[in-house]
Amino acid sequence: MRSTETLPARKHSNHERQERIITEALAERWPDPERQQALRLVAMAGVGTLPLAIEIWSSLERRGPLADHLDEAFAAVQGSITSLSSARKSVFAGVDIGWWCGYGFSRSRDRAGPGRHELPGSST
Repeated sequence: MRSTETLPARKHSNHERQERIITEALAERWPDPERQQALRLVAMAGVGTLPLAIEIWSSLERRGPLADHLDEAFAAVQGSITSLSSARKSVFAGVDIGWWCGYGFSRSRDRAGPGRHELPGSST
């Protein structure tokens, strides 16, 4: 049971480590301090996109270079962001992110309160 409880924490920690490593590598190439936030966002997208590219590559019995599938996955992310931004609406419009992610805060007064940390669907 304990290993099941610590798995999400380890996974989150690993994602943060990967994000930091990628951000540092990007910052070496583009050291402008004004670009750091953009580089971190690219790193975050990379950490999220890599598993998708690996999944597609594996489903195709590892045909072709993984880098080609990663390029395609990034192009899909870029296309999706472009499409959503052209609609001039936030991806998260109408979504109560603080509550949905279980962070214990909410835009809605009836959902959050001091010490509330329930995940969506959990009972109080």
